[in-house]
Amino acid sequence: MSVNLTMKETINAILEIEGVNEMEQRAIWYAYVGNVTAFNLQYEEKEEIDFDFDKKCPTIMANKNIAKTELKSLMYNIYTNDGNCFVQQKWIDLMQGVIDRFEDDDVMGSFDENGDANEPKDEWQLHAEC
Repeated sequence: MSVNLTMKETINAILEIEGVNEMEQRAIWYAYVGNVTAFNLQYEEKEEIDFDFDKKCPTIMANKNIAKTELKSLMYNIYTNDGNCFVQQKWIDLMQGVIDRFEDDDVMGSFDENGDANEPKDEWQLHAEC
């Protein structure tokens, strides 16, 4: 078991996904803080918590499939090897709700307003509108 850091760009991209509400965004933010704290405690490091996220314009974008995988990883990495966690259960439950909702969404079979199949995007993409 090891603790891995989740990049702030990953968090920014997940926060911008349509359907993630403010409370869920807050839960994901707390998980980011918990992840950095767990990493620092586990490895006696001094990684800084970045409080200056630019949530308006992430440098990368994620779809729900990628976000689901990244959120599962983040949930795993809020714990130290001996089980210390730095996120309250209510926030963990909110994050799990996002993961569950993304799993329930048929993101690989979505359609546009004309009924045409949307092409799934399985990789991170550069954000082109910033």
